[in-house]
Amino acid sequence: MTNRLSITFKIGFSFAIIGFILVSLLTLKTNRDTRELMAQRDDIATQISIDPVFRREQVVFNLLESTAQQITANPQVTQLLYERDSEALSQIALPALDQMSRFGIDVYMFHLPDGTALLRAHAPQHTDPEISHPRPMVNDVHHHQHSVTGIEQCSEIVAYRHIEPIFHEGEYIGAIELGTVLGKEILEIWQRAVGGHWSLFALAEDGAELLHRSDECTREVCASAHQEIIDDMRHGKNVFLELRNYQIQFIPLQSYCGEYQWFLQRSYDNSAIISKNRQQITSTIMTGLLIVALYSALVYLVLRYLLRPLGELVGKAQLWAKGELNRPVQIDSADEIGTLAKAMESMRREIYQSREQLLAYSAEKEQSYRTLFEHSPEGVLILDHQLRIVDCNSAAAKMLGETPSRMTGRTPLDFSPIRQPVGGDSRERFPYYVQKALAGEICRFEWTYRDTEGDDIIAEVILSHLGIHSRDNLLMLCRNNTQLQRLEQEKKMQEFTLIQSAKMAEIGSIVGSIAHQWRQPLNNLNIIAQSMQMLHESKELTEKEINKSIDDITQVLDFMTETIDSFTDFFKPSTTVTVFELCRSVKRVLDVIQGQMSSDKVQVEFHCHQPVQVEGLPGEFQQVILNLLNNAREAIIEQNHGDGGHITINIDMIDNRAMLRITDSGPGIPRELLPDKLFEPFLTTKGDQGTGIGLAMSRTILEKINGTITAHNEAKGACFVITIPLAKS
Repeated sequence: MTNRLSITFKIGFSFAIIGFILVSLLTLKTNRDTRELMAQRDDIATQISIDPVFRREQVVFNLLESTAQQITANPQVTQLLYERDSEALSQIALPALDQMSRFGIDVYMFHLPDGTALLRAHAPQHTDPEISHPRPMVNDVHHHQHSVTGIEQCSEIVAYRHIEPIFHEGEYIGAIELGTVLGKEILEIWQRAVGGHWSLFALAEDGAELLHRSDECTREVCASAHQEIIDDMRHGKNVFLELRNYQIQFIPLQSYCGEYQWFLQRSYDNSAIISKNRQQITSTIMTGLLIVALYSALVYLVLRYLLRPLGELVGKAQLWAKGELNRPVQIDSADEIGTLAKAMESMRREIYQSREQLLAYSAEKEQSYRTLFEHSPEGVLILDHQLRIVDCNSAAAKMLGETPSRMTGRTPLDFSPIRQPVGGDSRERFPYYVQKALAGEICRFEWTYRDTEGDDIIAEVILSHLGIHSRDNLLMLCRNNTQLQRLEQEKKMQEFTLIQSAKMAEIGSIVGSIAHQWRQPLNNLNIIAQSMQMLHESKELTEKEINKSIDDITQVLDFMTETIDSFTDFFKPSTTVTVFELCRSVKRVLDVIQGQMSSDKVQVEFHCHQPVQVEGLPGEFQQVILNLLNNAREAIIEQNHGDGGHITINIDMIDNRAMLRITDSGPGIPRELLPDKLFEPFLTTKGDQGTGIGLAMSRTILEKINGTITAHNEAKGACFVITIPLAKS
């Protein structure tokens, strides 16, 4: 299968190889020409290097170093040198020199660190003890304690020297020198000038041998050089001069006495090399330009070949980004572009299908939400950040007597009275709930609207933050509770009526109790009046007796007034939940009915060990206690036929609630009425003398203050248990 990118890579790689080969061939050709020129220039030196005599001398040079190292490794030699025993050393040196002379080594010498020579031997055989020759090569070995190799020249000979240091137990004790005089064959090449110390041997570019016999000639050759360069040559430094078309090299040769008098000069004509280098640079530049042109054409063709389908893909991708997913890719090729196009087309189809499904699902959900919105029985309003109604359903419009179109653009405050019945200005209260909703809280509150006919609509409102498309919209749900509020008011009125009826039902017993309580005070008043009359008739009524009688009358009247006040407080309705003292409320009820209890021979035991603060309706609670005590009293009378009985009242605290227990010695509660049936309305066990609303109202009153009432039988009599929440404080 044809691969677009691989073909492009192969073509580019082929062009790169071709270019590399062309440049390499040009470079090789130029280097070859340069080497030919250098070979011609170095022809003389090459002839010398391949001469058999010169090669033999090279072998001797290598032998000097290895032989010197073997001698220094001989412990006998190092010991004799350490002992300065020249005689013993000469006995070793002379036979060794005979053997080494066959290999061309004809100088054998030991040097001491103080600069003296302990022994010097050379052919013809003779010894010369302690001859001082302070030479630079020897001093270099003494100073640095390392081997030195070099050429030394005197007026008659040129010699190759190797000097090796000798150590005894790590201590430097001297050096051994081995040397060979350069043979006549070598000297025939160099020794063209024997006319004095100022000789110069030169090899020209064409191989000619030039000989100059005076120092003036040296200055003539170095006329373009600075005097410092000439001085450097005379101090043993190699000098390399770069002229316009020539290169000149001077190699100094050290003399036997450490001076530099002979120089080996080599001259190079660079004009041909420069010309060749220029040709190479020109050829390389032209080749590079050709390769760049070929590569540019290749890149243009490749980019045109590659970018056309890529441009089509990019264009389709831009259309897809704008939502035009119905524009397919139409590229049919078997390379990477085709593979990419197929993948993009597959992705487009999947996205297109997913979008269509999502749009259908969104439309279905929108229709469902719109149906739910329109057919919701509750009023639904959408408010913007300025509290204007963006949308509302028919239920909301119907509740206010408007149409959705007429409500749009207005605010809920336009349909509200200036002040809310629960208190507060509408324009102050509603923004308060809005701020809480925008803070993320779901607000539930009661709000009064006013419809087009001026009637108040009591609604339960739920306000929450909607936050659609990063806008601070509000969702407002409204439930019309006007009818419910009326029913609750009617229920409260009915409960109030029942409670008052229950109170009226107890009036008879309370009046009878008051009559019993007033009978004794009235008798006392009668006695006081008769006593005052008798004292008056006997003319014994003094001012003191009058004041005493007045005090007694006032005390009796205060008691009777307190009884009337208790009766009045008992029938005064309670409308607000408040904190009251439980034991004191029970005590007030006992004060009201104590006379009746005494008349019926019923003993009441009341146990309250500490004050108990509770929350509730004190007036209604006293009515509950009165109803329970009267029921217990009547049950005791019915069972005992007037022989009396007893009632026990206990008040305790358990956890966060107060518990009140009323136990009597009556016949108990019929089993079929337990546990809850006896609290049903209009159920009575007293026949025509009962209303059946006392216990039902008692449970209703207690449930309004989160209290409970239960009943059960004990061993003797019935027991009613009341629990009431303790006051939070």
